[in-house]
Amino acid sequence: MSGNVQTYSFRHTIARWLRMQSVPAWEVAAQLGHKAPDYSTTEIYAPFDPAYLTKATDAIDLFLCQVARQLDADTVSEFLLESI
Repeated sequence: MSGNVQTYSFRHTIARWLRMQSVPAWEVAAQLGHKAPDYSTTEIYAPFDPAYLTKATDAIDLFLCQVARQLDADTVSEFLLESI
């Protein structure tokens, strides 16, 4: 993996990937920890439903599986640990 990959570029890639997988924008924002204005009461309480990020989480898992197939698994693990 290139040395110029940073946490920001990883987050940006994940956000674009989620949208390409038809994950709703509000779910992408929630997954990335963004606060969105004008949430209705229902949307404010959505985070307390354990399944509210299922689609986003599944899409991230798919993305990481595809990356892992193309790269050495140790390289991916090192990258993810450095990104934390």
